Amino acid sequence: MSDRRASARIAIIGLVIGFVVQCGGGGGGGDQDPIGPPGPAPSTVAITTSTNVPPRFVPVSTALAVGGTVTWTNTSPAPVRHDLVATTSNWQLSRTLAPGESFQTTVPQAGTYRYQCTIHAGMIGTIEVR
Repeated sequence: MSDRRASARIAIIGLVIGFVVQCGGGGGGGDQDPIGPPGPAPSTVAITTSTNVPPRFVPVSTALAVGGTVTWTNTSPAPVRHDLVATTSNWQLSRTLAPGESFQTTVPQAGTYRYQCTIHAGMIGTIEVR
């Protein structure tokens, strides 16, 4: 009976270790480092809106080179509108987009730029300019 218990404990420990390894260890989950490792950032970025419920920006987080251009496009079905409102002081942004409309801006300085749609709670985005 004690051999069975020992085998069962070893099997459970193996499952737990396998689960931890598959989930990336104890680092806090999949929301860490959504932008990826530092490296060359693209000079242009396209951000769209999802047609899912709840709506979101796609991608939620992205990287952009200093002096690069970002374009947001409302790809949601009519009559869904989204606005782009800055949530950080280093970012001047305020625009409402009807379905099919786009807005483009150039970002001249490095930094973390956060924005949101005030029409849809929880619809947020981040651009890391480097």
